[in-house]
Amino acid sequence: FLNMHDLSVENIIRKMDIVTRAMLEDCKESFDQDVKESLYHRDNDVNKLRFLTYRIVWFGLDNPSYALKRFNLSPINLLHLWWLAFNLEVMADCTKRIAKYITEIDLDSKNKNELKKMLNRVHDDYVNMMKGYYTKNQEIAHSILQKKEEVMDWCEDFHQKNKNVPMMGYMIYNFKIFMEHLHNIGRIVYQSQLLTPK
Repeated sequence: FLNMHDLSVENIIRKMDIVTRAMLEDCKESFDQDVKESLYHRDNDVNKLRFLTYRIVWFGLDNPSYALKRFNLSPINLLHLWWLAFNLEVMADCTKRIAKYITEIDLDSKNKNELKKMLNRVHDDYVNMMKGYYTKNQEIAHSILQKKEEVMDWCEDFHQKNKNVPMMGYMIYNFKIFMEHLHNIGRIVYQSQLLTPK
């Protein structure tokens, strides 16, 4: 029963971004408190917003002239919008899982501090990438894209140091998946095809 004429593409993406940022903040709190319930509800919100974005994309592809006039989105923009929403949802899922594994693994203080630094790095890269998206700043996106292997190597090194810790492999896998999808967004920014939110 949605009225497509009243929807704002920019607002939906911003809401997905805001909720994902909140999930990353919750994830950082998971070292000291139980945030599973909060993350579950936030992840559900991202899923709903992703579905709403898909509805806009489908509507726009069926009505390309209207989508261009109402949303300033060409068919290729619509596909990039679909890809952006998909990647944001995957990153929200990864964040939820990382927080879950943090509560289940047993690390000494040194490794726990290193894990916190990794999580802060992922958070900062995410925030900067979305800044690049909003401003269509290719330099920001490119600077993060260039450091992908550095972060991936850090994740792998941490895993090797703690490979005997139960659930560690699953958690590091989700770190890597998060970064892969963050870099997918970087490629969208770098192509400079998406609508810049006002």
